[in-house]
Parts: sequence; C-alpha cells; structure tokens
Amino acid sequence: MTNNTFLFPTIYDKEYQRIFYKTNVARMITDMALQWKLTVWDTFKKDYRSAWVPAMYIRWTDIDIDYKEDTAEILTINRQFANWFYIDDFDKIQDNKDAATAYGKDNGIYLTNQLDADILNEVLTTSSVVDDWTLWGTTWNGIVLTTSNVIDVISTAAYKLDSLSIPSDNRYAVVWPKLRQIIAQYVIGKDTNKADITLSNGFIGSALGFDFYTSNQLTGTVSLYMATNPQNNDTVTIDGAVFTFVSSSVWVTPWNVLIGNDVDTTRASLAGLINAPTVTNTTQVALTNVSPTYYQRVFTNRITAVNSNSADTLVVTKRWAWKLVVSSALTATTDSWTTAKQIQHNLFGRKGWISLVIQKEPTIQYTQPPLKFGKYILNGMLYWIKQFADWAIQWVDVKLASSTF
Repeated sequence: MTNNTFLFPTIYDKEYQRIFYKTNVARMITDMALQWKLTVWDTFKKDYRSAWVPAMYIRWTDIDIDYKEDTAEILTINRQFANWFYIDDFDKIQDNKDAATAYGKDNGIYLTNQLDADILNEVLTTSSVVDDWTLWGTTWNGIVLTTSNVIDVISTAAYKLDSLSIPSDNRYAVVWPKLRQIIAQYVIGKDTNKADITLSNGFIGSALGFDFYTSNQLTGTVSLYMATNPQNNDTVTIDGAVFTFVSSSVWVTPWNVLIGNDVDTTRASLAGLINAPTVTNTTQVALTNVSPTYYQRVFTNRITAVNSNSADTLVVTKRWAWKLVVSSALTATTDSWTTAKQIQHNLFGRKGWISLVIQKEPTIQYTQPPLKFGKYILNGMLYWIKQFADWAIQWVDVKLASSTF
C-alpha cells in the first residue's frame, strides 16, 4: 500500500497558545497620591521635620533652644523602559493570526511586570527583617518554611511593625505562592470554621491582620562563597548564564572573566561583568551568545552583584524572580553557592509604603518606516518610585529559603 502522507493537509490554528502572565500587585500596595501633581514635571521635593528629645528643665535657668531643621527628599521620574517589534504588511496579509495585537499585548504586560518588580525589589532597603535567626536559628539564613513555623513567621512580622508603632490598619503581605501553600496546609489541619472561610477565599483575604497577595515577581538573592582563586576554565552559572574564569585571552570568548592576582580581584571582576553585561574590557567579555539581547537585558535590568572582600562572598540579586537558579564548577571544593543563603524576599507592611508616579502608561504606537511595507510597533513606560522618610520604616523583609522551593 502506498503511503501518500504528502496529501495530508497541515492545519494552522488561528489562535496563539496561551501565555500565563505574572500578576501585578504594585498599584494595590503603593501610594499614587502624587500622580496628579506630576503630570508634566520630572522632579518632586518633599521635606520632613527633624525629631528632638525634650530637654530636662532646671528651675531658674533658661531652656535650651531646639533648632528645627527640615530635610528635603527628592523624587525624580526617570525610570523608562520600552520594547518594539516589526510587522510586515505582506506577512499580515498571509498570516491567519493577528500577530500585532498578540505581541503588542505581551509587550504592554511585560512593561508593567518591570514596574512591579522594581517596587517589590525595594524590600532590600529595609532594616526590619525576619530571617532564620529571628526564629532562633542562624543569622542571615533564610527560613525553611513549614506548617510548624508559618504562624510564627507571620506573627513575628506583625510584631516587627508593632514595635515600630506602625498602625495596624491597611497592612498587607506580598508573598511567594509557597508561603500561601504552607498556610493552606496549616489551615487544612485545623477543624474550624475559620479554616473553611480562609480556604474558600483562596488565601486572598485577611489573615492575622494582613491582606495577602501572591506574586511571582519577588526579589531573590544568592551568596557565592569564593575564598580561593579559581583555576582556568572553572565556572559559575547564574540563571543559565555560564561565566568562565580564564587565565589569559579573556577577550576571545563571551562570558569570560579574567583570573586576577588574587581571589578578591577575580571576584570583583565577576561582579563587574554581572553589573556591566554589555561591556568588554581587559577583565571581561560582554554577555553575547545565541540569544544575546535576552541575556543582556536580563542582567542589565534585573540582576546585580555586590563583592565583599572581607566576607569572601559575592551576593547576587535578581528582581522579577521566583528564585535564582545557580550552580558552580570550582576546583576549590570549599567554594560554592551557600544553600542556606539562597533567599527569597517577601514583603509585609502597610499599604502606601512607597510613592508611585506613572507619567506614561504602556500604550502602543505605530510608526511607518520610509522604505518598508509594514510598521514598527512600539511601547514604552515612564515612571518612578520613592520611599519617603515617613513611609520607609513601614514594612518588613521576610526571608524564606528558596533552595527548598
């Protein structure tokens, strides 16, 4: 029997496969009261008063004068991101899908995701922390979350806010879905009406005084312990980007880092490449690869590194991440990524903790190139975020051990 498979038609669906977008929470927890004041100008100044302690009064003597002094804080709107693509008119005629609309929608959502990630990344600037040490564990380590300690974690975050005299109303928590899962497991084990109510709300509601939101765009940090100078062709990997240490010819291969005279110099060079991924110089080669634009944008917009010679560590931070996936192949067996310091930062605080001003929302713009039958489809967003002094203390960084996720 002849197999005439070449006669079988190929059917193309008119719809793209579904994309599951990350959920944004920024507008629900920020203060946008300045939005109407900054429709045109790029700078906003806000003063705060100095704080003083009352002086002891001694009878028949003059009272010391309190010299009041204002301090100015400035918000400058200069966070700007854009994306674009090209659709040819001839492709549009023959394509049975509306590619322009589909990709245009994607790009607009990716821009708002960037805004969300920037806001959630501000958690790193707080001095109020709940980590493993807070729960009588090890200093700076992340909390291994279980049903046995989840209530302690939440109540300790509440205590941190209470100890700073933060009002108990309008409190929120932006958490990784793992924390939500652990709460669900805890509640299932409790035979109470409260458990049934909580479960029916899917944990998007109030618990222990907090309104809970889940997000896949929280900030993650990891710590590389490297006390020994690496050998030629040793590697470390960060979110799929493989950095190779070389003893010479650093400029030959992308992603290379030159091994310095000592480990501190080498570690600093690795930090230099992570923080300036599009730069090639005598100690590093820019992040170009099969997908150069992707890696350059990810490391430029989302990933940073801080080197510490005193601690022999390199701390890498990524915003817009559920966790940082890392590995290493270092000759020194004592050098590696510290599992207990692979941390995801969850926010517990009071709504309005940060000011958000958006001067340009993501909106599609079509541009006709002069010598093409088609259009460039552009999208962009202009905004800034600022923690003013009166709001900066109103939130807590709850550090979870992401290595267990």
